[in-house]
Amino acid sequence: MFRLILIIAAAIALMWLWKRYQAMTALQQQKMRWKLMAVVIGGGLLVLAISGRLNWIFAALAGLLATLPKLAQLATKFWPFLRGFLQMRASAAARHSKMQSAFLRLIMNRATGALSGEVLQGAFQGRPLTSLSQPECLQLLDECRHDAQSVSLLVVYLDATFPQWRQSYQGHAQQQSSQNDSLMSKQEAADILGVPLDADHKTIITAHKRLMQRLHPDRGGSNYLAVKINQAKDKLLA
Repeated sequence: MFRLILIIAAAIALMWLWKRYQAMTALQQQKMRWKLMAVVIGGGLLVLAISGRLNWIFAALAGLLATLPKLAQLATKFWPFLRGFLQMRASAAARHSKMQSAFLRLIMNRATGALSGEVLQGAFQGRPLTSLSQPECLQLLDECRHDAQSVSLLVVYLDATFPQWRQSYQGHAQQQSSQNDSLMSKQEAADILGVPLDADHKTIITAHKRLMQRLHPDRGGSNYLAVKINQAKDKLLA
């Protein structure tokens, strides 16, 4: 009977934790995962210590230490390949501009102009923008309609992905994004231009020019993105 009560209590606790986890932002979820991992590892070690089975862990650690020289040799052999992979990942990351609001993160490939991103809160929290259908995007637009910056970012994505979306949307899709733009941080400005935070004047101007050539409204680009790019340049040059 006592075991059954414990199982029921554990199930209720897990359900409560899961609901709380779903309501968290992506950053809060990451912190929660680390905390749960620490609790599980600590609890496992405590159980092993109480049951007198902790000595096998020390035996495993001793065996691992004995293999360290061989592992070091393997690491030395494969390091050039790993370094090349890391450099490739860093190079790929540098080819993207990032803009973020309360509801979503928008990522733009500066080479192709392709847009992607992630929903940060709401019914579709944690889902990639590219996985949302047009009706789901319009539902997200209704959810974030009181946040002008989120609306503006989502409208940019909708215009690029579903050009005819306005014909079927009956909400307030024409909100503009000027409200919080003056609060742009230097880190956000650097992410938009895709330059280091300490980039020099020439690097900033070159990045700004390259983006404006591709995304200027006169060339079919977005007014909102053009404004953000100009603000990012001004912020870093201030």
